[in-house]
Amino acid sequence: MEKKNIKKIWKNEFIKMISENSWLNKKDINLFFEIFLTTLVELLIDWYEIKISDLWKFYLKLRKERNWIDPKSKKKIKLPEILELKFSQSKTIKQFLNENNRFKKIKNKLF
Repeated sequence: MEKKNIKKIWKNEFIKMISENSWLNKKDINLFFEIFLTTLVELLIDWYEIKISDLWKFYLKLRKERNWIDPKSKKKIKLPEILELKFSQSKTIKQFLNENNRFKKIKNKLF
């Protein structure tokens, strides 16, 4: 199966949609996002695992140094250890997305 083009939405469009579907104005929603993201990054830097009940969790993981072969040049490269941002969905979201009718609708839009 070949995926159809997945639509993208940028932050300003997302904020506009939230504003249209709520009583909040764009300025307040934008401020919330700025505060949310700043706080999220600060907590991640301090090695917190951020769990937002019934939605998702964010955490950092240290990926060890590893060897890699460049497919073009076939040269061996040593990749340094890095921090990776990890994300996982909650069981609630997973169940919500995979309910039979909803899953079929989403799948039909993607493939």
